[in-house]
Amino acid sequence: MSLRWGMVVGLAVLLVGGGCGSSVVAQITGGSFTNTASDVVPRYFHAASMLSHNLVMVTGGLNLVIIPPSLVSRNNISFYDPMTGTFTTQYTPFNGNPPTTPTLLTARSSHTQTTLLDGRVLITGGHENASGTSPGTAFAGVELFDPITGLMSAGPSMSAARAMHTATPLPDGRVVVAGGSSWQVFDPGTNSWSSNKSLARSRIAHAAVLLADYAGTPGDDRVLLIGGGGNGPNTLELIDVGNASTTLMAATLTVGVDDLAAIELADGRVFIAGGQSLTTGDTVADAYVYDPVLDVLTPVAD
Repeated sequence: MSLRWGMVVGLAVLLVGGGCGSSVVAQITGGSFTNTASDVVPRYFHAASMLSHNLVMVTGGLNLVIIPPSLVSRNNISFYDPMTGTFTTQYTPFNGNPPTTPTLLTARSSHTQTTLLDGRVLITGGHENASGTSPGTAFAGVELFDPITGLMSAGPSMSAARAMHTATPLPDGRVVVAGGSSWQVFDPGTNSWSSNKSLARSRIAHAAVLLADYAGTPGDDRVLLIGGGGNGPNTLELIDVGNASTTLMAATLTVGVDDLAAIELADGRVFIAGGQSLTTGDTVADAYVYDPVLDVLTPVAD
């Protein structure tokens, strides 16, 4: 499981960070918010995922230094314990070694973070070397966190620099990473990447949804990409992992957007909501239900 802005933790949603670096826990039952401890550092455009033993690992992000004004890339890692409601920089490895204080090997923001089936955490790309008003430069670097040893190590780099991309875990444990003009698959069993494949449209800050057992076919797992900055902000694209191909769908969004949200519904359709118009910069209230098998996009109440 990976997240960018929030995470489901049991029956609660943990919202971490933002410009002020604060965090809250929203209890789903009753729909109320409850304050919890603050993260160890203020950050935004960070990433987080749940470890196998229910700690939430938060990495990287951007910070704003006031004097002189400048963005700064963070390498900080913190761990949130939902049982105590506290953050800490210390991590206790599974192998019995004393607590350690891990950090990212490369400070980064707008990266992805995915907890693999073997418990390790895959961290890909993002922006590095933020300075002034620039969030930095996209790069291809990969890191892997091992919860057994508590150590962070360099992984094999992606074939392309990516930031504000997506990482979608497949049921078999592999991870589909897509962004910029291409996509590829990470295999944790071999610690290697597939060859780089072209996307039909370039995209960043898009949405990605796993469509497992597509059209009712067991093992036919596909990834739907929706919108995003690039040359297809109103388009939908289906990655066929088994055939290493993509299909540009006929259905299109009413308004081209990035920073939108999407999730698969129980019946296999996809709910799509919000985003920022690439034309006006305004936040939109548009919402849709998409049938990926019939390629039919139906607007619903804003």
